[in-house]
Amino acid sequence: MQDCFVRKFVPADKEQVRQIAWETAFRGGPADIFFDDKRFLCDALIRYFTDEEPESCFVAECGGRVAGYLVGSKDTHRMGRIFLVKILPGLLGRLFFGPVLFSAKNRRFLGRLFLSCARGELRLPPIPGDDRATLHINCREEFRSRGLGKRLIEAYLEYLRSCGRSEVRLCTASENGRDFFEHMEFSVLFSAKRSYWTHLLGHDFSVYIMGRRIS
Repeated sequence: MQDCFVRKFVPADKEQVRQIAWETAFRGGPADIFFDDKRFLCDALIRYFTDEEPESCFVAECGGRVAGYLVGSKDTHRMGRIFLVKILPGLLGRLFFGPVLFSAKNRRFLGRLFLSCARGELRLPPIPGDDRATLHINCREEFRSRGLGKRLIEAYLEYLRSCGRSEVRLCTASENGRDFFEHMEFSVLFSAKRSYWTHLLGHDFSVYIMGRRIS
């Protein structure tokens, strides 16, 4: 078994992190089942973290290869402001003036996402607490069940403590993810059904907003 360790993210890791994000975006599986544009999806999911707050990101390295990542933000309010100003305009430009909508697969997913939004499925209730960090974590399939996720989260929690943060929240769209985070002492704060992948799964699925106090 290869030696693995967790370290801070560096810019040279960016393409490997984006590749893992693409390979795991569909509830831990490849994104190409529902979307064709890798650049667009990776920018939407993780560009903020790698480009605007790299100091809050970590990777697990195994045998010289990035096996998994944890990208995070210690201030979700700041993250939201920067995303709206620096990242969303480029995404909208590529959506309406680029090749994204040329793909029938992309149009199908975006149409279902719009319907999900129109039905109110994406609406989140106000959850008390302002001193809030967040995270997004994934590992390559061949490196799962080795404790890398636990080690990444432990490293991130220690970082958040050093920054004076008191709470971290996240969103997961799978029961396996929920179970893992509960094992890491996160609690479900809110759950809701979503339908934008029903055509692929054969049923609606649940998303879970989870949180943990940092002591």
